[in-house]
Amino acid sequence: MKEYLIQQGRSRNALKEQAKEAHLAVSDMGIIERVCAQTEKFFGYPPEELIGNPFNKLVPAAVYDPNAPHFREKLRKGDSIETTFQHKSGHFFIGTMMPKGKNVKDGDLVFDSTINRLEDSKSAMGILQDFQTVGRLGGWEFDVTRNTFSWTEGVYRIFDLEVGAAINPEHALYYFHNHQYRVKAAFRRCLNQGESLQIEVQIISARNNTRWVRLTGRPTLTKGRVTRIRGVIQDLSELRNVRNEKAFLDDCMGSIMSATDDMALILDKDLTILFCNAAFQMQFERAFEIIPQPGDSIAKLLSKFPNERRIYMRLWERALARDQFCVEMPLAQRKEEMPIFEMRFRRITNKRGELIGAAHIAKDITSKIQVQEKLNYMARHDPLTGLFNRREFQNLLGRGLGNAKKRGTAHSLLYMDLERFKAINEKCGSSAGDELLRQVARTISAKVRQRDAVARIGGDEFAALLENCPPEEARRVAESIRNTLLGTPFSWGEADFEIGISIGVVSVDEHSNSPEKLMKLADNICYAAKTSGSSCINIFQPEPTTISTVDESKQLDHIKMINHALEFTEYLRVFVQPIKPIISAVWGEYLEVYSRIQDESGSLIEPETFLPLAEEVDLTSNIDLVVLKRVLNWIAQHRHQDHRLKLCSINLHNASLKKTDFITRVTHEIHQSRAQPEKLCFELEESLFIDAPKLARNTVQALKGLGCKIAADHVGKRPSSLEYIATFNLDFVKIDGDLVGALHTDKINQVRVEAIHKLAHLMGAETIGHHVTSDAVLAEVRKIGLHFGQGYALAETIPLESFTLQSQT
Repeated sequence: MKEYLIQQGRSRNALKEQAKEAHLAVSDMGIIERVCAQTEKFFGYPPEELIGNPFNKLVPAAVYDPNAPHFREKLRKGDSIETTFQHKSGHFFIGTMMPKGKNVKDGDLVFDSTINRLEDSKSAMGILQDFQTVGRLGGWEFDVTRNTFSWTEGVYRIFDLEVGAAINPEHALYYFHNHQYRVKAAFRRCLNQGESLQIEVQIISARNNTRWVRLTGRPTLTKGRVTRIRGVIQDLSELRNVRNEKAFLDDCMGSIMSATDDMALILDKDLTILFCNAAFQMQFERAFEIIPQPGDSIAKLLSKFPNERRIYMRLWERALARDQFCVEMPLAQRKEEMPIFEMRFRRITNKRGELIGAAHIAKDITSKIQVQEKLNYMARHDPLTGLFNRREFQNLLGRGLGNAKKRGTAHSLLYMDLERFKAINEKCGSSAGDELLRQVARTISAKVRQRDAVARIGGDEFAALLENCPPEEARRVAESIRNTLLGTPFSWGEADFEIGISIGVVSVDEHSNSPEKLMKLADNICYAAKTSGSSCINIFQPEPTTISTVDESKQLDHIKMINHALEFTEYLRVFVQPIKPIISAVWGEYLEVYSRIQDESGSLIEPETFLPLAEEVDLTSNIDLVVLKRVLNWIAQHRHQDHRLKLCSINLHNASLKKTDFITRVTHEIHQSRAQPEKLCFELEESLFIDAPKLARNTVQALKGLGCKIAADHVGKRPSSLEYIATFNLDFVKIDGDLVGALHTDKINQVRVEAIHKLAHLMGAETIGHHVTSDAVLAEVRKIGLHFGQGYALAETIPLESFTLQSQT
């Protein structure tokens, strides 16, 4: 804090009187902290108008502030300075300031400033001259008694007169032109009532320059009468132009802001309103029932709305700290039906980069958002059914896949192909087809949970993503959809149409790849279901090991190949291998049937390659039925020689037997072919008897009921109990090829094969040794006493169409 000691002396021509002193204590920030009793006589301000105000209140401009850099450095060095002060009444006086030493109380410098009158110092005259030039002002004095004017050079410059030219009051009054009456009235009040004068008027100078000036004056009383008036005239033209420009800009901005429906608001850095247009006032009143005005604090206006206050304070604080940003939000959060505004905030600074405040322009985008939402809905949904479209469904599938990989959950994808849609559409017209699609969409949506996604992905194709749904549960959902559609004929006019739907089910889990490949896979599974028959359901459940070892694109190619072979059955090749007696000669032919798939290049794909995948995509039953039909047709073609056929053995896979209608379809094919059932032998996997004894028992009873024979295949493959051989009424026991093929080198295998043979023989079943590939193996088979043998050492595999009973006689 610095303390100033100010002394004022009178002129030598003035009346002798004792000098007065004034003390002011000023903080380092330039704020007046305390004053003495003489300060009011010095500056005209009572203490309460000075304390707490900046020290520069006592100088006419920043250049005269003792705290200005050019003065502060001199005072710090101990030099004196001369500067100008301004009295409350408006007149100026010049003083010199010099450091007096250290103040014992606070350690800051104390200054003594002696104030001299204008005539007392040539230096002061120079300062006054500079002051008049910089401030575009001049001093004047009117001698009432003599009716004469005296003025400084600054006044001459304002009126464009030669310095020193004689002028009387009437001459001076002339330059005020249209404002003469105001000037006369101001002087009259000053002369008659002793009032100080201050007016702003326009003059026309001697060179016809129009200027705005401020005329101020203070009367001097002698014995109660005004004998002199001293004052200042200041050129305000530039300031007035700035004001006019500001007013013009304000008017323009006001007009622009009034002509727009956008809300405009400008706040200072204390978040006090500097400007707001009518649109902002109207919307603010609608939201908060308060009409904001310039000068209001946003924080106080929102004091009764804590949620909105917190949000807006954060936004405006961010606006003061950042150049610009944009948000979309309603003006108030507490009402649902409020317009949505696009609010653009921007920080406001002056040319020096100093923060002034911030502004925002808010545009009502409610209709735009509604249109955008409608467009978004249309872009994501099928316009006919209201379900998701294919693109959005794939997006949802991608999210579900990401969730499955992240959390290890499993979803199910249903791919559905509506049957008989084209026939109805062609017969009854597109209106009927559209209504059918809408009804199917409603049926599917009703059968799944609200959180599940349903889409129409093609003309008559639908898809559903069942979240956190295992394949078996997905099968039940698929069956429910299928059974509802089958049980609900589609009515149009007076006609009723039965409809069906084929469904492919694919598991979506952490092992799955992209949504696109999942959709292709599901499409193939659905196609496989469609080739299986009317309204079939196929489920793809890959084993993790399969997924990790088989390239997915190759897997898809294999599925397509299987579907192609089922549709064009000539690509599903059937081969036979004779089964030869070992210990005794028998009359007639014993055969086992094998299947191969021929690809487009003509190469044959072995069962070991396509059967595991066919089982995963639920196509084994289709393959088994096609093979059965081909065999039955071949037997029918050789019916005149069927007495030579003793046994034709056909493999039935576990996955086929799990389908509830499979044995029914097998029975239908046998009856339709009129083949002799006792010539047919169906080979069932050993795993069926061990893992699913109930299903095995039902299968054996059904096929035995037809008169067919039953063989257990791959017996001994699993090191488990052979009790099932004694439990089930088996006709043949086929010993696993791995056991038989190593008989000549593995003594343990010899013991195991001999045990199986003896148990089978005891139960009345005949044994068949599989994979007899050499004479050494054949010798061991004979030694053990197996009834039949099968393998390349005994007979080659031959295409069914090339095999004739005659050639084997």
